[in-house]
Amino acid sequence: MQRDSSAVSLRLMAQTYLGLNRPLEAIDCYEKIIKLEPNDNASVARLANLYIKLNDFGSAIQVTETYRKTDPSNLYVNRQNAQAYCLLKDYDNAIQRYSYLVNQGDSSMHTCYYLGMSYYAKEKFYDAHDYLRTAYKYEPQNINVLYYLGRACAKTSWKKEGVQLLEEAINLTIPSDSVLTNLYNGLVDCTKLAGMFHKQIEAYRELYKLNPQKHTLLYNIGAAYQDYLKDNKNAVRYLERFLKTKPKDLMDDTASEEGDIVLTESTYYKAAERRLQAIQKDEFFQRGPEG
Repeated sequence: MQRDSSAVSLRLMAQTYLGLNRPLEAIDCYEKIIKLEPNDNASVARLANLYIKLNDFGSAIQVTETYRKTDPSNLYVNRQNAQAYCLLKDYDNAIQRYSYLVNQGDSSMHTCYYLGMSYYAKEKFYDAHDYLRTAYKYEPQNINVLYYLGRACAKTSWKKEGVQLLEEAINLTIPSDSVLTNLYNGLVDCTKLAGMFHKQIEAYRELYKLNPQKHTLLYNIGAAYQDYLKDNKNAVRYLERFLKTKPKDLMDDTASEEGDIVLTESTYYKAAERRLQAIQKDEFFQRGPEG
């Protein structure tokens, strides 16, 4: 077997290496197969897929683009090619490749998800929504699909549905998972865009439970109460709670060598003090001088 370099033997060896979780040896086999049979689309697709799993997106693009010069229509090779462009953050090429697949009748979850992701990255949120919606029909409990579809909804005409989708994703996520923090950050944005400020504050509270050292979240809650709900009582409660976390040796904002301002927590503490002063002033004028 070791001396047999035929494509058949190499395919068997590649499958064996994959079964043993030895992707580098499998890659070596598939590279040799392609040298023997450059039109073997299955081996090209599998090789590209292995490169993608190893985050070697450039090699995945190279091997698939080489194949596409003689056969630009193969579904499986084009899927790997498009995904590699997307993961490399070359979204223009990813959209071009995935759009070709869609025009050829490929409406798979994989294609719709990554095409939607590519449109989302280009801030074409209506297009992103349409394809992520299709991906959602295939996998309604996929956390990534729920997250990006929810964000796309919030940036288009389905703002309240975006909130619902983010809440679904959170309910499906293990609380200790770091993804949960990202989801709540997304929910904060979605609820704000939907004008659902009570839910925004709830999301901030959950974020603070997950990140109790991030005291600026207390400021954000107080500011939301003051700006959106006009609830000065709760605004004061959270702003004062935030000010109690101020370190004695807190540094003021400084300028970098390039002249840019480097923001520290000092900015938030000063803003909290200004907010409290504004609330006190408003209450004074509402009561009157003899109130």
